[in-house]
Amino acid sequence: MDTAAVGKVTPAEDYAALVRDAAAGDPAAMERLLVRAQASAYRFSVMVCGRTDETEDVMQEALVSTYKHAREIREPEAFRAWLFRTVRNACLLSRRK
Repeated sequence: MDTAAVGKVTPAEDYAALVRDAAAGDPAAMERLLVRAQASAYRFSVMVCGRTDETEDVMQEALVSTYKHAREIREPEAFRAWLFRTVRNACLLSRRK
């Protein structure tokens, strides 16, 4: 057993704990979740949409969706996948407009 790994929390576990706490109504957890998710959402929106005027709008849409729908995330451990799918969908919607 690797003693260095004992007690370490993976990023997925950390996100999952924040999602559960935010879904339970903890405003501080929601704020931490959104702050942590912002950089990932922005990087992914640049990858999906390219560097456009819409990149920040797409990221903001994803973060607003996270705020609105945190209680509906069925698998908190898969939060990053959910976030990236939300960014992708927001990018596709912005291209249709």
